[in-house]
Amino acid sequence: MDIKGMNKAEVLLALYQGSYMQGMSFLGFPGKEPTVEDCQTRLDMSTYIDYFFGRIIKCELKGDFVDFRLYDRDCGYGAGELAVLEYFTKL
Repeated sequence: MDIKGMNKAEVLLALYQGSYMQGMSFLGFPGKEPTVEDCQTRLDMSTYIDYFFGRIIKCELKGDFVDFRLYDRDCGYGAGELAVLEYFTKL
């Protein structure tokens, strides 16, 4: 999916909202929902996100294109693009 011009922190937040906790990933949940600032802080450390706030993401958020294959494998076919589109159409 082309995310050119989109705030990558907001893309990460959209993916978080469209995902779920899987297995023992709840151990990485800090007990609060992430903010855009939390997302940016995480992206400043690394643009590849495996799990975020306990939820499965498995996406590289570098550049203008996101490959959702691993996200979709775990969250359902088309889930990555749907999560991003729903988030940005609500703004």
